[in-house]
Amino acid sequence: MTDAVKELHQLNEINRQLIEANLKLTEQVDMLSRSLVALQDRQAFEICEYYLEHNSIRDTAKEYYFKSDLDCYCALVEYFGCSDPLETATDYATVRNQFMDTEDNEKIE
Repeated sequence: MTDAVKELHQLNEINRQLIEANLKLTEQVDMLSRSLVALQDRQAFEICEYYLEHNSIRDTAKEYYFKSDLDCYCALVEYFGCSDPLETATDYATVRNQFMDTEDNEKIE
């Protein structure tokens, strides 16, 4: 085999190993994400208290490591049982506009 062919085989092996490692890491990230969501659900009362003290969806999302402001918004709606407490948030309009569908201008509810 020529040096170029040997190098190509080595690169293919390295690529295969990286793909395997990436798959394992992706599985670990998915597991950790599920664990974080479960933890957030167990802390629902604490998260609601924090939100009510700070009156900010974004601050709450950052404090409790939500994946996005929208995930935090949806979780808070679930925890409170409605979206009413969120409509007074200092950043409600910003968060709403960030996730609003521009085609039909639907509100997040």
